[in-house]
Amino acid sequence: MKKLFLSLAFLMFVALAFGQESAMPPKDLSGFSGYAWASDIAYIESTMDTKGFELIASGHRDLWYRGEILGEGLHLVYYFENGMLMGGMWIFDHASKDAYWEVNHFLRDAYQSTASLKIRGDNFIESEMGPYGSDAWIIHELDIERERHIVHYYYRRGEE
Repeated sequence: MKKLFLSLAFLMFVALAFGQESAMPPKDLSGFSGYAWASDIAYIESTMDTKGFELIASGHRDLWYRGEILGEGLHLVYYFENGMLMGGMWIFDHASKDAYWEVNHFLRDAYQSTASLKIRGDNFIESEMGPYGSDAWIIHELDIERERHIVHYYYRRGEE
């Protein structure tokens, strides 16, 4: 009887664990910096100030913000086609290898993705990611000679 009770209790805990896991919403990895692809330019502009980013420039094809990600100052750029979000960039203030690797690890962890690296000499690193479960194509670039540290996000339209 004791074995039967322990077996039933074990099965109940396993069922609860699986039930709790399946009740968790899936992590949405679509879009760019908190907004889904095809989000409306007016919606993004009206909600970004609540996230602590300062609008510094706007046009019919882009919105430029100033802010901080991972403790690093940056420009955050949203690109639009026909008023809908189709791409974006993080342009970091500092172009250092330490900052590059911190951001690269952050991206790989967030997307549970591997990255294809290209290294040219001591001053250029590029990483590409097409994370499973995301419709983003991400290119992370460090060019120390040009003092550039940029993460590009592109909407994958299914051509690949």
